[in-house]
Amino acid sequence: MILAWQQVQTCIKRQGWSIADGIFTPMNLRERASSNGRGIFRRFLGYITLALDIWEMKQEKGGSLIDVATVKEAVTTERLVEDMELELSDLFPKHSEPRTLAVKLLMFLEEQGPQKQGQLATLLDIEPYSVSRLLTKLEAARYVTRTREGTDKFVAIRSATRT
Repeated sequence: MILAWQQVQTCIKRQGWSIADGIFTPMNLRERASSNGRGIFRRFLGYITLALDIWEMKQEKGGSLIDVATVKEAVTTERLVEDMELELSDLFPKHSEPRTLAVKLLMFLEEQGPQKQGQLATLLDIEPYSVSRLLTKLEAARYVTRTREGTDKFVAIRSATRT
């Protein structure tokens, strides 16, 4: 389930937080919640809380509104790996390294959009065979889609709601 922006605002207000116009924007928070939270409200609320904590510290130093950098500072790759541990342990049961690589790959695709499979290995500094294996498992679990255009394979994030 993906929450509409109005639903997110209502939930934030229910928590008793004060929302100034522009502090939360769909662009700033959707990045982490849609791809990595996978629509799970508990995580999303946790990510908002972490972002607010960082924002409040920056406000004391004269900072401004929450931006993508603040959200990324609050919700680190390590945090996402930890949060997705159960989901990804089914795909990568033996070692934690592929889980970390999978999260990095998903984050990269979310931020940069569809990419050629061959370029992903170079851009993420991962061996091409490792990228292929990661993508095979992520595609089977419906996290990503791969399409072929001529001789190139393009990889994209599947819509935020897995079916």
